[in-house]
Amino acid sequence: MNEIITLLSCIIPIIETKKQKEFEDFYQQTSTLLYNYILKRVRNTEKSSDILQNSYLKLFPKFKNVNYPKSYLYKIAYHLI
Repeated sequence: MNEIITLLSCIIPIIETKKQKEFEDFYQQTSTLLYNYILKRVRNTEKSSDILQNSYLKLFPKFKNVNYPKSYLYKIAYHLI
């Protein structure tokens, strides 16, 4: 039993690190376009930045379970505007 717990304690950080890296890559690929999308509608840089941040914060817990994360992200941003 202890072997399983030890193994899991080693694997879980690796999985979380991989998930975080994938999310960071996704952020790098999508953040500029999403920011411009939000800014075009809000016309306020500070509010646009807040909406951008909140959109990614809402997506993060569901990131691996969503089939189309980019579409879902834009939907979140749209509803926050």
